[in-house]
Amino acid sequence: MRVCSEERDARLHAMLVMVINETQRQLGDIKRNLRATSGERRAVGDVTDDIIREVDLTAVTAQSDALASRLAAATEALRRLESGDGTYGFCDDCGGTISEMRLSILPFATRCIGCQENVEQRAPLSRRQTGARYTA
Repeated sequence: MRVCSEERDARLHAMLVMVINETQRQLGDIKRNLRATSGERRAVGDVTDDIIREVDLTAVTAQSDALASRLAAATEALRRLESGDGTYGFCDDCGGTISEMRLSILPFATRCIGCQENVEQRAPLSRRQTGARYTA
């Protein structure tokens, strides 16, 4: 039984490291792109150009925030897994086991599916409509 658990933990560890590395890469790309575009000199544009730039910046900021949240969640999950304190893989809300299938899809999940569904049902409608989350 422990061998299966060790194999599972090794697989989830590798997944978490991959998520962390990929998320760090994506955040780095965003920062480089922002630096590159912020240094561009631009002629006085029309109002439409200014609005488009503002919308683009808002979208990039939202994407960056989501990636930062994912990075923090994955880093915390990796810490919990590596600590061996028995908290990784258990729901923060009810204490039940988070299914292996859920962890294989979202290795930084902190809630079982039932508790996550409860949280999402209580979320404000606008948040549900946009799909904003990362409360694993």
